[in-house]
Amino acid sequence: MAAPGITYNNRKRATENGAESEALAAQKERKGTFAKVFVAIVVLAASLVVGRAIFKGMPGENIQFVALLFLSILAARMKLTLPGFDSCMSMNLPFILIAVAQLDVSQAVMVGAVSTLAQSMPGPGSHMKPLQMLFNVCNIANAVAISCFVAQHGSTWPTAAKPLVVAATALLFFLADTLPVATIITLTEGKDWVRTWDGIVLLSLPYFVLSAGVATIVLAGTHYVGWQFPSVLLVVMYCVYRSFRYYFEAVRKISEPVKGKD
Repeated sequence: MAAPGITYNNRKRATENGAESEALAAQKERKGTFAKVFVAIVVLAASLVVGRAIFKGMPGENIQFVALLFLSILAARMKLTLPGFDSCMSMNLPFILIAVAQLDVSQAVMVGAVSTLAQSMPGPGSHMKPLQMLFNVCNIANAVAISCFVAQHGSTWPTAAKPLVVAATALLFFLADTLPVATIITLTEGKDWVRTWDGIVLLSLPYFVLSAGVATIVLAGTHYVGWQFPSVLLVVMYCVYRSFRYYFEAVRKISEPVKGKD
């Protein structure tokens, strides 16, 4: 899966002997049912979020909204698969955090949902998976809406306290994003939930912390330079993307021999 940050990207795996026992098949069927129910809950929650945003109405023409939407889509295509997980991480999170801090809820949800849709689009040689794309988009829409709740309550805080608001927003977004992804991976792949979420945290938390810090700097710069300043962030996130890609490739090279021994 994928998210501004973390998304789910399940791949079918065959058993070693090509067949499953009846007990294993029954257990897999039960988990499949739970997974469908969980996806339905996530989609229903997102439907309520989007419905409320539509009912409230989209603000008028906003150049900053268009710019953030465009930049977040470009950053979303810079994505990496987390080693050992069927999930990927993209570089659009700072743009989403900026949207949460500066835009209306409906616009922030739009930035998060559309960029996640772009992130979930398959690359060359891959197939589109509509259900996973739906889960990813809805999960991010929910995370953005929850984060906007904190950001709106912190909008009245003094300027000196703004970094704390961004940090709280990023932390809440991190939890609202990664917890459902860990849950769906557990339900579909039979992994331990705690170990799954712990692994996702270990690999992605530095990126979330970095994104919150960069978003804070950009928000401060925007106050003096203008809405064009976030465009510089795209270059920064490309450098971050290259760095994480090198790191993840190194992790895979280290882990592959260990898997071979097992």
